[in-house]
Amino acid sequence: MGVRYVLEGSVRRASDRVRVSAKLIEAASGAHVWADRFDRDLEDIFELQDDITQTIAATLEPELAASERQRVGRKPTSEREAWELVLNGVAMVHQSSRESLQAASDLFKRALTLDPNFGRAHAYLAHVANRLAFLGWAVNREETIRHGIKHAGTAISIDPNDYVAHASLGYLLLLQGNHKAAIEELETLM
Repeated sequence: MGVRYVLEGSVRRASDRVRVSAKLIEAASGAHVWADRFDRDLEDIFELQDDITQTIAATLEPELAASERQRVGRKPTSEREAWELVLNGVAMVHQSSRESLQAASDLFKRALTLDPNFGRAHAYLAHVANRLAFLGWAVNREETIRHGIKHAGTAISIDPNDYVAHASLGYLLLLQGNHKAAIEELETLM
């Protein structure tokens, strides 16, 4: 099917409790990347579904990001300086402060002035927008989310397999309150 990762899971119920087990497998090698178990009270099935979806997505993001950082090293732009700006920006993103996210955003924008079709720069601008909106650091949350969605869409049009773009788009749609579209987008990663 052309996927890089597969998320497997099971659900068991006992009285008013539910246990969801999940594991992430690399499709090519069959290697287990991550596994966990979630035990919850079964009060509101929709709240439970949202809680587990958000928990799994938040838990898997660092695991997949590490794998994708290795993959991104194999797809540079023809503009060396743009590539270096993006690599420096990614390092800033992982510092996870308001200032470092803004500095990363500036680096990604500079990279796009050198190569407007550098999909990874667009993808990471979407990622930064997601982080700023999620953490409450966006000056204008709705506008930040809209810009992030735009950059994610551009990145996906350039590289339909870009994990960072798909994940960012899914999270941004979730923040926008569009849960159905968010789930559909995040399911493209599986």
